[in-house]
Order: sequence, then C-alpha cells, then structure tokens
Amino acid sequence: MKKGCRLALLSVLFLGSAVSSLTAADKEWKPFKLGLGPSTPLAAGNPWRAPKLQIALFSGFASGWGPQTAEAMAPDLLTADASPWYGTGYDHFNWSSPRPLDLSGDMTLPGLKKDSGVLAGIQVGYSLNPRFQLEGYFGLGFSGYSIDQAIWDDFSVSGSAAVARLQASGRDPSFTDASVQSAGKTILGGLNFNIFFIPKGKIIPYATVGLGILTVTNTPTISWSLTQGTSSTATYTMDVTYDTKAAFLFDTGVGVKIYLASNYGIKVEARGNLAMTSADKIVDTGFSRTSSTWAEFDPYNAVALTEKGTPFFFSTTVGFFYGF
Repeated sequence: MKKGCRLALLSVLFLGSAVSSLTAADKEWKPFKLGLGPSTPLAAGNPWRAPKLQIALFSGFASGWGPQTAEAMAPDLLTADASPWYGTGYDHFNWSSPRPLDLSGDMTLPGLKKDSGVLAGIQVGYSLNPRFQLEGYFGLGFSGYSIDQAIWDDFSVSGSAAVARLQASGRDPSFTDASVQSAGKTILGGLNFNIFFIPKGKIIPYATVGLGILTVTNTPTISWSLTQGTSSTATYTMDVTYDTKAAFLFDTGVGVKIYLASNYGIKVEARGNLAMTSADKIVDTGFSRTSSTWAEFDPYNAVALTEKGTPFFFSTTVGFFYGF
C-alpha cells in the first residue's frame, strides 16, 4: 500500500477512535447523523445544557396590597384655620344647616391602596453552572395606587353637599372637581439567584430568591376649587397629593422552565414579594377674596402624614426565554 494511502487510513482510524471516545463520554453529543456528515443547525441539541446567557420576556399579574397605615401626622393639620372642609376651618365657615360632611377624619386616615394589574418585563440570566443562575430583571406594572373607595365617597358627598348648602343660603357657588381616584404605574427591578432542582431534562423546576427596588410613578389626587359669592366672591382650593418613595423589595418563589429546543422555551413563575412602601400625603389649600368682610383663611401647604404600605403581594408570570 502506498505511503499516502496508509496515512489517510491511519487518520480516519484516529478520528473514528476520537469520536467513539467522546460519544461514549456523552451519549447526547452526536456530531454525525447516520454517518452522512455533520448534523444540521436545526438538529436537536442537549436541552438541559443551559446556555451561559439567557434572555426572557415575561408578562403576568400582580395582586393588590392591603390597606395602608398612617404615621407622623402633622400636629397643625386640623387646628389651622385653612379650609372650609376640615379642621377648625370647617367649624368657622358658618355653613347653613344641615352642614356638609366634615372631612377631618378622612384627612387623618391613610387613603391609598395598591391596585392589582398586569405586570410585564425582561429577565437576563447568567448560568454559573447547571444548578445555579444569577438573573437580573426589570418589570413594569400597569397599575399604581387608588384612593380608598370609602374616603373617595366621602369627598364626593362633601363636595356636592357644599354646593347645595351655599345655594340654600343665597350664594352662587361654582365648584370644580379635578380629582383622580386611580393613577400611576409600578416600576420594579433587582437581582435574583435561581436554584434548579433538576439540572437535566426538558422540564426543569427551580426556586428563586432576590432583592430589588420598587417605586410607583404618579399618584391619585384630590383637587377642588370652590367659588362662592354674589357681588363679592371668595375662592377656596384644596389639593391632596402624594410623594412616593422607592422601597427595597425582597422576593422568593418557584418556577419551571420548559425547553422547546436546546436554547429556548417557556418559563412559568410565581413569587411572593415583600416591599416596605412609603408615601407622604401633602395637603395644599388656598383662599382668595374680593371683600374684606369675609372670614380669613390661611393657606396650608405641608406633609399631613406618611402612609406606610402593607408590604406583601403575589405575582405570577409566564415568559419566553432564549439562550445564547
């Protein structure tokens, strides 16, 4: 046999021996398909060998939270002669009888509640090994806060009753209500540590735990303007707004990854989230008049109290992941 043929034969035997060794070490590694040559890019790979980097787009639902608690109430909120709707101002306004609802209690109660709504976002995971993964996430909840329905109803009753009382006493009132009961979106993001219970298989359950930040953009408002008078007029305004703060978020949950191919699939996840939220309730009143014979009202603009959020809520999401 010629030397070149012998070398070619030895090369083929060596390559075949190497392929046999690798295949014996990992039966799923099949670079050749039926002996006809390299497998195509669409050939099934190893679904449990998660790529180092995975990106997931998810959407789902986040539950609402429980009631708020009120702390650090301003000592002069009800003693200041600032508004015809609450506090000393309500008593000094000389409403005709029967008087409209006194809003003093509503001003000192927490008024916000967290809404339930749709949650969507993106997750980027980095596999440390087949069992452990670090995952950063960013989410946007399409709901924010609402003013508690009982308090909202009290404000509505008081506004309409105020107009009726002034008309009954011969005034010509003009009332503008630009209040918004529900507003805002929830923004959250953080870093999670995922632990895969079964590192091999097309269906891989896992647990997750992490830390992050949560905040709510925009908030509901109470915004009133009441003008009363005949030849002389007086205008009273009141705005109740909220200044929300970012809160630390702790979450833990479980999920499952379902591989549709070697590098992509579907993930389903449920989390319990703990976030100590906080919002400052700001009360701003104003008074203007055209006659010096009318009672004086001093403007008030201060943080009336701080509302602390009940911290626990659930989120359930479904996502599509893709690995590189």
